[in-house]
Amino acid sequence: MKEYLITLTFLLAVALFAVPATAAIVSDFTYTVDPSDPLTIHFTEKSTGGASNWFWMFNDGGAVSNERNPTHTFSGEGTYLVSCVAQSSDYSEENTMRKQLTITLGGVTDDSGGSGSSSGGSSSNGGNSGGGISLPDISLGGISIPNPMDIIGEYIKLIRVMIIPSNYNI
Repeated sequence: MKEYLITLTFLLAVALFAVPATAAIVSDFTYTVDPSDPLTIHFTEKSTGGASNWFWMFNDGGAVSNERNPTHTFSGEGTYLVSCVAQSSDYSEENTMRKQLTITLGGVTDDSGGSGSSSGGSSSNGGNSGGGISLPDISLGGISIPNPMDIIGEYIKLIRVMIIPSNYNI
């Protein structure tokens, strides 16, 4: 067991520090309501830093898209957490922008102001700001445990290194 932990720690260190420095990707997007159908929203990607791949989640029953500027018709009125993940061409860096949108027949309201997170390379949140939904680090008696979503993101990067090492120029 000890050998596996040492190997896992080494692989995590390589994944975190062996990525070449690039311009930080900062994901952002805007949206407009389709004039003929208020449940149909046209999203426009506004990321900076050289993103080449996008993954959208609309959180209305499993609908996703990998288009740069998707159009999505929501299943009904309600509040949805829309996420746009912008990734570098080699998938070594990514940044996520989340906006909580309330969709009604009268229009769209952005309830969050946007919330961003990032991983890989030398990425940072850059200009992403605002409320939104985020999970804080957990503190137990002076011991800080990272946000569970950050831990999952690190495992995903580790798997990418193990499966496609050329993505990280190792």
